Amino acid sequence: MVWSEAEFEAALKEADALLEVPPANGTPEHDRLLALMNDLASYRHNLFKPAEPPLTKERARLAAHLKDFEARVTPHYGPHWQALTGAT
Repeated sequence: MVWSEAEFEAALKEADALLEVPPANGTPEHDRLLALMNDLASYRHNLFKPAEPPLTKERARLAAHLKDFEARVTPHYGPHWQALTGAT
């Protein structure tokens, strides 16, 4: 697993070297390349997690409307509408 930018760069260089002459399927080099690619993809995904937007007046108002709607229409389901706005 890649946990830092330095490890990411090292894994990227190693994967690049392995791709100079792509390894045959089933070889240890091929397995290593697949592992590196998974690690690189995982790290990239973790880097770019979107930040939750701030609770603005509009989002708060929408959450209140959804809560009211839920109380009138689907009271037995619980507070699932708030997940749409991030409000509780």
